[in-house]
Amino acid sequence: MPIGPRRSALTVTVVGLLASLGLARPARAQLTGTAGTTGTTAPATLADGDIFIGVQQQEGSNLAAFDLARFFNKANCDCDTPVFIFYALTASGFAKRSLVTTGTVTFWVGSGCQAFGLAQQEDCRLLASEPIATFMALGSDTIPTTARIMSTDTTINTTVAADGGIISSNPLGVFTPTPDCTSQTNGFTQTVYANFDYGSNGTVDYSASQAVLVDLTPPPAPTGVTIAPGNEAITVRWTSVDYTVNMDLQGYQILCQRGGGLQVFADGTFTPYVKSCDKSRTAPGPAGLDPLFVCSPLLNRSDTAYRVKILQNGIYYGATVVAIDNSGNASPADVQFAQPAKTDSFWDVYKNGNLTNGGVGQTATPGAATGGFCAVGGEGRLGRWGAGAAATALVAAVLFRARRRRRR
Repeated sequence: MPIGPRRSALTVTVVGLLASLGLARPARAQLTGTAGTTGTTAPATLADGDIFIGVQQQEGSNLAAFDLARFFNKANCDCDTPVFIFYALTASGFAKRSLVTTGTVTFWVGSGCQAFGLAQQEDCRLLASEPIATFMALGSDTIPTTARIMSTDTTINTTVAADGGIISSNPLGVFTPTPDCTSQTNGFTQTVYANFDYGSNGTVDYSASQAVLVDLTPPPAPTGVTIAPGNEAITVRWTSVDYTVNMDLQGYQILCQRGGGLQVFADGTFTPYVKSCDKSRTAPGPAGLDPLFVCSPLLNRSDTAYRVKILQNGIYYGATVVAIDNSGNASPADVQFAQPAKTDSFWDVYKNGNLTNGGVGQTATPGAATGGFCAVGGEGRLGRWGAGAAATALVAAVLFRARRRRRR
């Protein structure tokens, strides 16, 4: 059964006023229209610019172009996030509402749906339909759907032979949302339509459409990831992804956990650019790409290291670095562990006789540090007072020779 429309609470007058003031703007690309050639012609017909189409996550609020270009990602597909398609008359369309009154309008999502009336097509899904007179009188419609339906890839499925030649090329088949929210295409365009059939004879006389970007493919993961302990810190290093080849790369972000899956920083410490969904996480933590475990700001595409600070010595921390594309998709996480530890200063080394980390499990010999002039002050063969006497004698000898030179 097609999903039915939801009426906006706005009156026709308010809708027309908003459109005339320019408050209802296309969320991404300009609307495109297609005029039919065999349909019944109304006394006045709709044209490009008469219909506005917006995409909403919260009913009543259209996504801005920047947000819409990043909305249809794997996380929203996994969660089957509710989406609303908003159709409304603009100022020019509002002026024709009493003139265009016959026929049927159908609302579709898919590819190449501008010629379809009420007949179901394998590359398109019918979301709703109603009399044109109803739509024109009310001035707008809000059609509910989901991010998974919007993320259905209906592009051509091509099989390529080992020598690079094409074996076959055929449509994917019936419009059925993929169960695992994956796509054979690294980013594709999905389109929503409003098709107007003035004669209700199955032939489209005018079609308004809006294209949106769908990106379900994560970027390549950084390689050579290592984690080194420090004093109240761990340092994550990696080999960056070649962003001159992988242009869809926003940057990197560090995810970490304390011990067995505990959150390290309070909510809101860092802005999460990683997008994921509860339904797709196997467990909380870095491996599950849980944004609550983000431990860094968004790092540059050219960065190759980051130091996570304000940690506790003696506690194991797990951490990973993920590449993030412009839609918030994150590369797979390879979690590694390290234990921050106090870094010994020279005095610690001198005092503990070259033992590190406080000499746990070792026998310290105070003053036994070796190397450089710094070890001269140690308690060696001369002892503390013997070393002092030798230094005094050396100074006296230098002064004596200086005085003899002056007398000459």
